[in-house]
Amino acid sequence: MTDNACPHKTYQTYATCGWVVYAHQAYPRAITDLAVTVPDTVTLDPVEASPYARVVTGQVEADGTSYSVYVKQYLYRSVVDRLKHLIRPGRAMRNHTASVMLTRHGFLCPVVIATACYRPWGAGVPGLRAMPFCLASTTVTVTVTHAMPMDQYFSRLTDTDRRHAFLAALGREIGRLHGCRIFHGDLRVGNVLIEEAGDTWRFWLLDNERTCRFIRLPQRYRVKNLVQIHLFVTPLTRTDRWRFFRAYCDVTGMGVPRQKTLARQVMERTRQREQASPQRRPCEALGNTCR
Repeated sequence: MTDNACPHKTYQTYATCGWVVYAHQAYPRAITDLAVTVPDTVTLDPVEASPYARVVTGQVEADGTSYSVYVKQYLYRSVVDRLKHLIRPGRAMRNHTASVMLTRHGFLCPVVIATACYRPWGAGVPGLRAMPFCLASTTVTVTVTHAMPMDQYFSRLTDTDRRHAFLAALGREIGRLHGCRIFHGDLRVGNVLIEEAGDTWRFWLLDNERTCRFIRLPQRYRVKNLVQIHLFVTPLTRTDRWRFFRAYCDVTGMGVPRQKTLARQVMERTRQREQASPQRRPCEALGNTCR
């Protein structure tokens, strides 16, 4: 059972041209309206994305200020996907809600400037604006600068001590996430951006549409996130993997018996993923370091 937070009160709602827009009050209307339409006077560049989304990015001027933004349009995957959204919020709205929840709990994710849902039959009726189903949905977020995807960043870490410190910091961050009973729906390397902050790091979480907070985090979700992270670290030794895992366990306050159980579950699930996708071949597993 989840207890996702609703959008923060710093967002206001307005309707325009059949769209219901949830707009951050700190940004001008010209920026929040990008969730509805991008005017011909604005040039945004396409970004490589999944087949079920269209993404563009660029600089936009409004009220004498330049804003660096991402505009993401969410596409339905199938007829079944459309039917599911008759009873639950769309991907854009779920990303919006999860991003606000993560920020409230002290985690970093791109600021959502606006989320728009196309509901021409109910946009003008306040009581119908909160309906889950919509024909189309779009999100505008602030671009994260001075950060890079985790796999790219890690490949550039040549200093051994800093590499070890980074792995421990990453383990603590994921441990802190799970300590807050939060599950990230897609903790792949492309969805974690790394920003250096002196001798420490800042971790930015992207694509939060399936991220949610539980009253009690199910073990299978804990394992799933650790496997997703585990598969990224292909050049690591067993000791390096254990360094990440120990930092994770220290933050979560997990005792040795639970550590052993969790390590076995992560290894088993990782092997299953490797067999299903042979191209994923991490160098070593956690092994028997929990003994």
